[in-house]
Amino acid sequence: MNKPLIDQLVDRFLACPLPEGTKADPCACNPNHPHRTGTNLLTAIEAKQVLQHVAGDLVDAVERLEVECAASRKVLLRISEDASGTERIRTIAKDALGL
Repeated sequence: MNKPLIDQLVDRFLACPLPEGTKADPCACNPNHPHRTGTNLLTAIEAKQVLQHVAGDLVDAVERLEVECAASRKVLLRISEDASGTERIRTIAKDALGL
């Protein structure tokens, strides 16, 4: 049985090596630090590298699905507006689009 996606992401996150320049700051090390809402442990570039490692191919897959969904929506919209289509097909398309 496959692990849930979130558990797979956690495993990948914990396996990712930290970049050379990673340093703890007072905000990250002290739970009583005022306004402890973030940290500068990683630069934006380093954080992106870690997230790319964690997500693996997930981001690419989601982006492909977004493109496919947009294309499907266009087709369904055309079907739902097509006067020559049967009423049943137009109804199915409108239901799929939430119209």
